[in-house]
Amino acid sequence: KAATSDERAPLKSHDGVNTEEQPCAKTAKRSFSFGGVPVLVCLLLLVLLKAVLEGLTSSTPTVSRFYFDWDVNLCGTYLAILASLMIPANYVVATVSRRFDDREIILAMLVMMATGIAGFMTYAGSDAEASFICFSLIIFISCNALEGPTMGLLSKVIPKSLRAGMLNAGWLATEAGTIGRVVGDFWLSGAAHKGIDNLVDALFGPLILLVAASITITLWNYSQLQPRYDDEEDDD
Repeated sequence: KAATSDERAPLKSHDGVNTEEQPCAKTAKRSFSFGGVPVLVCLLLLVLLKAVLEGLTSSTPTVSRFYFDWDVNLCGTYLAILASLMIPANYVVATVSRRFDDREIILAMLVMMATGIAGFMTYAGSDAEASFICFSLIIFISCNALEGPTMGLLSKVIPKSLRAGMLNAGWLATEAGTIGRVVGDFWLSGAAHKGIDNLVDALFGPLILLVAASITITLWNYSQLQPRYDDEEDDD
């Protein structure tokens, strides 16, 4: 019995430290930090793109009817055209991702999104309707194209402790997208209280500031937005 109890006792190093508790402590520490800055940046980008996308699609019927007198059929057709561009946009991103890093595509899509929002807020004159269509297309495509590399980068930088169980990458990405949609809807509701004529500025003005902040955060942490291999080293 004494030998059996000794065999069940945890192994200890010469300095008396339990060597079996150290990997558990590392796992708990990584789980608590949610993988560090790269994971948080990816989740922030997912919230941002869903908020911008929700604000655009939900405000399009109201804005197009108020400024251009579009009827329900025309607006529905335009939204259907926007939705049909998701697959071609993702195909282009998948092709481009073979030659460029995820972080490079993310930065390019953020700049494209900021350009689209800026143009969307300044359309006026005789070509206002064409500008509205053009810049809303840019916003929609950039938001959908941003999701692919962001999800890809998230799967590469997330630690192994968050790849299984409840707090995994899929669950975090789903919840981030849900939060983004909620933020976009609440933002649209708040902007509508200022009047339809001020809806675009009240909605997309703060959003373009968030996009600019996201560009700054991405550039600030650019060197960290790459695949991590420390988890594989810990297993060896």
